[in-house]
Amino acid sequence: MLSIIIVLLNLLIETSVSFTIVVPPDPVVAHVGSTVILPCWISPPENAEALEIRWYRNNQFNNPVLLYNYGKIQDVQEEPYRNRSSLTPRSDQSGGLKDENVSLRLEKLTIQDEDSFRCYVSGEHSYSSEEVDLKITALGSAPVLSPKPLDDGRVNISCRSSGWYPKPNITWTSDEGRALGPGGTSHSRGADEMFSVHSWTAVSLSDAQQVSCSVSLRTGELKEGRLNIQGIVSSVSLIVKVPPDPVVSHVGSTVTLPCWISPPENAEALEIRWYRNDQFSNPVLLFNYGKIQDVQEESYRNRSSLTLRSDQSGGLKDGDVSLRLEKLRVQDDGSFRCYVSGEHSYGSEEVVLKITALGSAPVLSPKPLDDGRVNISCRSSGWYPKPNITWTSDEGRALGPGGTSHSRGADEMFSVHSWTAVSLSDAQLVSCSVSLRSGELKEGRLNIQGIVSSDSSGPWKALFFSVLICALLGSVGLILYRYREKLTGKKPATEICEEETLERLIKEVVVDITIEELRKHAVEITIDRESLHPDLTVSKDCKILRDSEGYNHTGEEFPFQLCAFGAQRFSSGRHYWEVDLVHSPNPPKNFWIIGVVKHGNLITRDRSALTPSAGFWFLCSDGPRGFYTNTDPPVKLSPTLRPERLGVLLDYDDGQLSFYNVTENKHLLTISSRFSGSVVPLFNPGAGDLCPLIILDCPKPEESAESSQPLLSNNSSDA
Repeated sequence: MLSIIIVLLNLLIETSVSFTIVVPPDPVVAHVGSTVILPCWISPPENAEALEIRWYRNNQFNNPVLLYNYGKIQDVQEEPYRNRSSLTPRSDQSGGLKDENVSLRLEKLTIQDEDSFRCYVSGEHSYSSEEVDLKITALGSAPVLSPKPLDDGRVNISCRSSGWYPKPNITWTSDEGRALGPGGTSHSRGADEMFSVHSWTAVSLSDAQQVSCSVSLRTGELKEGRLNIQGIVSSVSLIVKVPPDPVVSHVGSTVTLPCWISPPENAEALEIRWYRNDQFSNPVLLFNYGKIQDVQEESYRNRSSLTLRSDQSGGLKDGDVSLRLEKLRVQDDGSFRCYVSGEHSYGSEEVVLKITALGSAPVLSPKPLDDGRVNISCRSSGWYPKPNITWTSDEGRALGPGGTSHSRGADEMFSVHSWTAVSLSDAQLVSCSVSLRSGELKEGRLNIQGIVSSDSSGPWKALFFSVLICALLGSVGLILYRYREKLTGKKPATEICEEETLERLIKEVVVDITIEELRKHAVEITIDRESLHPDLTVSKDCKILRDSEGYNHTGEEFPFQLCAFGAQRFSSGRHYWEVDLVHSPNPPKNFWIIGVVKHGNLITRDRSALTPSAGFWFLCSDGPRGFYTNTDPPVKLSPTLRPERLGVLLDYDDGQLSFYNVTENKHLLTISSRFSGSVVPLFNPGAGDLCPLIILDCPKPEESAESSQPLLSNNSSDA
C-alpha cells in the first residue's frame, strides 16, 4: 500500500510542473515614455489560451499588472497599469498565445515602472513562474555651458543638464581629448524622480581652446555641449555700469534695468546679452549682428526688450543697453547680468531686481469670549515678499498678537493670519496692519464696543446660577480632589503642562539657516518596538515604518491611531532628524504624520484630542484632504509644498518645533509652544501608500564642493 502512495505522489509531482517558463537572462532596458515588451514563453511550446497568465510585481499576487484567465483579460489590475498593459507577441515570428507566447507589453513607461515583473502561468495540474527585470532610463537635455571670465585670465565654465535617469555621470575634456578635472559637481532630484546635474571647471587657453562637457548614462548614452573660450579670454577694456542699489517694482508692472557703457560708445555693432543664474546660453535677451536674436529663455519671450534708461538717453548709439521687462512675476525676483562684448573686449555687471506684491486689505473677524474679551482674527493674502503684521489700539498703542502664521501658495505669494484677544479696557477700535519692508501697507479696523456689550450679560447670568450650585458642591469637590491626589500620587494638571495660549500656538519664523547647519544638531532616531501599534511593521534596524500588509483601513478619515514613538526622549537642548518620504520606484507618500509627543501620551482615533494643549505637536499630510498642522486653528499649507525629505528641528528650550524641506533647502513652518516633561519623536505612516516612512542617518556636516570652490562666488548648489 505504501509503495502505491509513493508512486501516486511521484506522478503528481511530475505533472505539477509539466512545463517551464523561460525569460531573458538580462534586464530589459527602455526609455521613459516608450513602449516595451517583457518576453516570456512556455517551454516546451503549448497553447496558452486555456491557461491562467498572471503578471505581477512586489509580491502583489492579488493585485496584478495583468491577469488573463478563462480566455480573456480580467478587470482585476494594479491601478497604475490600467490601459497601459496587454499581452503581445515577443517577436514578429511568434504565434501568440497559441504558440506559447505570454509576453507583456507596457506603454507610456514611467520611472516608477523600474522593477522586477513576475510571469506566472498555471494550468489545471501545473504551474511555473520567472522574473523579468525592467530597467528604466531617461536621456536628459543637452548640456548648457555658461562662461564667466575670472580676474586671473581663466574662464570659469558652468555645465547644466536636467531630465536624466538614473543618476548620470559628467566628464570634461579639451579639444585634444584630454580630461579636465571638474571644480565640483552636484546632483539634485525633482518630484518626477529625474536627476539634474551641475558641474563647473576653470580653464585657461593653455588648457584648451574648446571645452566639452559630456553627461552620460552607464548604458553609454550621452549628450555633449561645447564652448570655444578663445574669444572670451581677452582684454577687458569695456566698462559696464549699473545702479548700485536694487531696482524695486510690483508684480504685473513694467520695469527698466539700467545698464550703460562708460565712456559712451556706440553699441550697435556689439553683442548685448542679458542673462541670469549662469544661463549664459539661455539668455533673457540677446542682441547681436544688429538685431534681437531668437535665442531666449522661454519665460521672457514677448516680455523683454532693449530700452532707454532715461528720456535723455541716446539709446544704443550712446552706449545705453538697458533692459525692459513687462508683466513682472514673483519669479523675476533676483539678479540679472548685463554682458557686453566686442571683437577684443567685454564687460559685465549685475543688476538686482526686487519684486513686491501688495496684498488684499486685511479682513478682521471677531469672536466673543466667555471672559468678556473678543478674539479677533486678521487675514490677508497676495503679498510678496513675506509681510509683517502689527496690531494697534485707537490710541496708537501696540497690541501683542496672540499668534501669527504665514503660508505660501503655488503662485509664490504669501498669505498671513494673525489673531489677538482684547477687551474694552485695551481698546475700542482695533487696527490690523499688514506691511512690506518698503513701507507699503494695508490696514483693517474693527470697533469692538458693540460686540463686547452685546454678549456681556450672558456670563453674569450664568455665573449667578452657577454660584449657588458651586457653593454647595465646592467643599465636597475639594475633598474628593485631594483624596484622589493622595491615592494616585499625581500632581495637578497645571503643574504638569501649562495651558497653551494662542500667542504661542503657531508661527512661521524667518529662518536664516542651512540644512548643513541643522545637521550639527543631528541625533540618531529609532522606533520604540515596545510601544509599536499592532497594525504597524518596522524593520530590524527600527528605521523603516509602514502599515501591516493585513491592515484594512475602513472609513475616510486619517488613521490617527497608527502611531509609533521614537525610542529617544528629550527634555532640553536642540535635536534634529530627517525622514525620507520617497522610496524609488514607488510614488511619494501621500499620508503621514511627523512631529513630537509628550512621553507617555496615548494615541486616540479622535483628531480633536490630538492638540498641542494635550501634548501633541505635528505636521500631517492627509492625501487629497490637505497638508496641515494639528494646531487650533490648523495652519493649512499648499499640497505642492509636501517635501520628499522632511527635516525636523526640536528646540526644547525655546519651545519651537520646526519643519524643513531638505531637498529644496527650505523652511516650511515653525510651531511654537511650551514643552514640559520629556517629549519623544512621533511617526505615523498612514495607510495604503506603497512607499514606507524611512528615518535617515543624517550625514555629518561638511563643507560643500561649491562653498569650498572660490571660483564660483555667485553660484549655489542644486543639491
